[in-house]
Amino acid sequence: MAGSADTILVLNRQRHEDVATLNVTGRDVEEEEYALVKEDSGQWTLSGQSLEQSASNARSDKTRINLGDNTKHLYDFIAEHGEVSTKECVTEFGANARQWLSRLTKTKKIVKLGHAHYALPESDVS
Repeated sequence: MAGSADTILVLNRQRHEDVATLNVTGRDVEEEEYALVKEDSGQWTLSGQSLEQSASNARSDKTRINLGDNTKHLYDFIAEHGEVSTKECVTEFGANARQWLSRLTKTKKIVKLGHAHYALPESDVS
């Protein structure tokens, strides 16, 4: 006899981290990833107020992997404001912001909309 699971849930997290991704796949469910956070009680809860927000957070977290702290802050700044100018980024983060914008653009984590204006790619906008 052979059998298989109808639904599979996989909790992925880095060692000693209090954030994780829950991957859901199965025959009768829509395949999705959800961002989770570990509470002080040890219980994992959704990162966000709904499944949709948690899924959006998981996509954002995946995009932020392997970014340095300063570049993550800049990426979050762009995500929060929607569209930003180089001048706004330099005012907020200093002259190094130009280099970080260039790196984010080259890796396609953000897009250049025109002269000195940046935003998240359309697929990352929630």
